[in-house]
This record gives sequence, structure tokens and C-alpha cells, in this order.
Amino acid sequence: MKVFNYLLEDSAHILEQSEETIENFSEWTMDRIFEMTKKILTAIKHHFEKEIILVQNIKSSDGSKNILDQAERERKTILSKIDRIVMVHVDEPGFKQLLESIVRDFQAHRSFCQDKLYSVVKRLLSKTDLDHINEQLGQIIFS
Repeated sequence: MKVFNYLLEDSAHILEQSEETIENFSEWTMDRIFEMTKKILTAIKHHFEKEIILVQNIKSSDGSKNILDQAERERKTILSKIDRIVMVHVDEPGFKQLLESIVRDFQAHRSFCQDKLYSVVKRLLSKTDLDHINEQLGQIIFS
């Protein structure tokens, strides 16, 4: 399993579910919206846990600290919004807009990872490190 391909596929799947939920917000029952939102938010959190495995294995940022810091800030912003949305009832005004905001931020984060973060991480990690990360992810995914 290639860690970067997996992470891109995983984030694409999350975005597909998110977009479907937002598109059907007025058509689906509030229970279904609530359950799908829960599933999406949990998936985002799990995705970030997997993404953090990459960063934890970096021994030296070698001039790439700004990129790594930006990724962390983006994750924290999204997680903060997730913490806020769980305090809003699904049928309250603002719920859909906050969900849309989370999805936009996650899409932007995915683009940032694809365009910048992953290339930096590839440069900073050895083949042995990447093999180890692939093993770690395999254990998480298939357990």
C-alpha cells in the first residue's frame, strides 16, 4: 500500500460523502443528515490521525518547518470547527453552513497536502521510514 495514494483516496471518499450530504440536505431526513455528518466528521478525524503518522516519523524538518506547521494549523482549524458543530443541533440555523465550511477547509487541506505537504514528506522520509509507515497504516486500516 502506498501511503500517499491511500491518503488521497481516503480524503476523496470523505469529500464525496460530504458533498452528497450537503447536496441532499433539504431532501434527506434530519436523522439521516445527522448520521452522515457523524460519519463524515469521524472519518475526517481518523484521516488526520493517519496523516499525523507521516509527520511523527520525520526526524528533521530540513527547512520545511513552515509547510509542516501550516498542515498542523489547518488540521487544528478543521478540528476546532468539528468541536463547534457538535454543539449545534442538525436542524438549527447555521448547521449546514458550518458543515459546508468544514468541507471547504478539508478540500483546501487535501489540495495543500497533494500539492505541497506530501512532496516535502517524501523528501524528508527514507524508504525504510515509508515502509514502516505503510506497515503502521496497514495495521490501523485492517484492524
